Amino acid sequence: MADQMVSDPYAHLRASASERAKHTVARTENGIHAIRARGETVTARSLERETGLTFKSIQRNVGAYELYKAVAKERSEVDRSVGPDARDTPVRTAPSSRCGTR
Repeated sequence: MADQMVSDPYAHLRASASERAKHTVARTENGIHAIRARGETVTARSLERETGLTFKSIQRNVGAYELYKAVAKERSEVDRSVGPDARDTPVRTAPSSRCGTR
């Protein structure tokens, strides 16, 4: 009897977690494709809005976070190649301070 292999009592939990992780990766991938199809920039916030996942959930999932990092890397390479003068977003300046000495 001692030689018999004991089945894993947590196998069902591991299987469930694995399925949820795969589902998160699929949602992340679909969200990235949908955002790109609209011609928008993929950001953490746009991905949260599109998928309904929190960014923390994406970060905890290795596969989903790798997808996001690949998109972010592409975006940063494009930003670097374009240069700061040709970017679409205007540079914001800090409002002048009206606090002074009397």
